[in-house]
Amino acid sequence: MSRSTFYRHFYDKYELLNAYYDTVLNRTLYRCRTDLTWKQAVCSIYREIRNNLVFYQNALKSHEMNCLRDHILKISIELHYSILQKNNVDMDDWKNRKLMQSYIFGNFDVMCLWISEGMKEPVADMSELMISRLPEPFTPYFK
Repeated sequence: MSRSTFYRHFYDKYELLNAYYDTVLNRTLYRCRTDLTWKQAVCSIYREIRNNLVFYQNALKSHEMNCLRDHILKISIELHYSILQKNNVDMDDWKNRKLMQSYIFGNFDVMCLWISEGMKEPVADMSELMISRLPEPFTPYFK
């Protein structure tokens, strides 16, 4: 593919990575909306990452604008908020927002560290650990 063809379809390399990650989400994590439990969906995205570990280790190193790290964080916030709003949790309430943000940002940092260290711990155990940190008022909505 020539450079001009690439830029006709993507703004930059990060947009390509983000589009690829979105396709991964559709066959893994987003299935929590239809046929998987939250834990199964989290396990499925972690397995996908483990199966492509070197790719994700390299992709998550970047902190540039529009990078995969920012994309994953944005998607995670949107997904968690949409699940809570669907269950009539007021996400305009600053306490709810900050409580969920503290969970999402903390889990995201731990996940990135886990990936950078080679994902040595079992996917099921890490999924269970991450889910166990959900703020208590929100746990019923992530079953």
